Amino acid sequence: NQIDLNATGVPLRLADIGIYSSVLWHNMDSSNPSAPYAMLEDLEQYLQYGGNVFYTGYTPSTAFAMNASYPADFHAGSFIYDVLGIEEVNYSMQSRFRYALPQLDGFPSLQVDSLKTTSAFNGHIIRVETINPNASATSIYTFGSDFGSQTPQGQFNGETVAVYNEYGLGRVLTLSFPLYYMEQSSSRSMMHHVFRYYFDESSS
Repeated sequence: NQIDLNATGVPLRLADIGIYSSVLWHNMDSSNPSAPYAMLEDLEQYLQYGGNVFYTGYTPSTAFAMNASYPADFHAGSFIYDVLGIEEVNYSMQSRFRYALPQLDGFPSLQVDSLKTTSAFNGHIIRVETINPNASATSIYTFGSDFGSQTPQGQFNGETVAVYNEYGLGRVLTLSFPLYYMEQSSSRSMMHHVFRYYFDESSS
C-alpha cells in the first residue's frame, strides 16, 4: 500500500502503519522535510512493537529533530539519538555528493544517476547531510565525491550517510540522501538486501 502525505495533508499515526511489518518512507521535500516530526511518538511505538522503518530523504536532523544549524550533537533522551541511533550531524551547501560507499558486506555501492541531476553539479547532488552513529548504531554507507577531501565540495568524504539501529523489537535504517537520485539497479539491490536480511521480509 502507498500513502502520499502531500495528498492526505495529515500526519501518519500508529493506526495507519501498525498493520504493516515494514515501512519504506521516501521524503523528497528538500525545502521542508519535517513531516516525520509530527509523528515521532507513533514511530517510536511502531518500532518498539517490532515494526521496521527504512527512511530515505533529505536532512534527517530536520525531519526528526527540527534541527536548523550545523554541526549539531544529539544526546540520550532524544528521538534521533535513541531511536535512529544518530549522535552528530553536519552539512554544508558547498558539499557535493556522488557516491554512497558501503561499510558492510552485502551492501552494493550506490552512485548518483547523472540523468537526475543538473550538469552544473557534474554528476553530484547537494543537500546531503552527514549522520554519524552513536555507540549502539552502525554506519552502513559513507559520503563519496569526485572532489578531494581538502576541498569544500569533498569535505565530508568518508563521513556516514546511512545509519542502522535496533530499537525495542524493531529495526530502522536512515539514509540522508534520497534514493530517487541514485542509479536504480543498485538501489533496488540494496533495498532487497535490507528488507530480506535485516527486516526479515520474504516478498520481492
